Amino acid sequence: MERAAQLNPKSLWVYRAKLQYAQTPEEQLATLSQINRTFPLASPSFYWQQAQLALQLGRKEEAIAALEAGLKHFPPGFRPAGVPLGQGIQKTYRDWSVEAPALLRQLQSER
Repeated sequence: MERAAQLNPKSLWVYRAKLQYAQTPEEQLATLSQINRTFPLASPSFYWQQAQLALQLGRKEEAIAALEAGLKHFPPGFRPAGVPLGQGIQKTYRDWSVEAPALLRQLQSER
């Protein structure tokens, strides 16, 4: 995987494969963080996954940072312009628009 990432540093599929084959939650979290840094506009689902996994690992501040970064790129109501979206992707954006701000508010209130 590392070799594929070196040869294709700007290819999301390499990082998605790396995520799929990650063996520990820490590896998954590191890969999600890397995806979100390298491909910040790939999908709000990567930010959501990062936040959820960070919470599972007890890393509340990392979860907050992931949600804040994701909402910066994908604010509530965001929809890519001029791109036809399938039902599944539309649901991803709708869910993100509702759930991410709510979770962020909850986590910030618990600080």
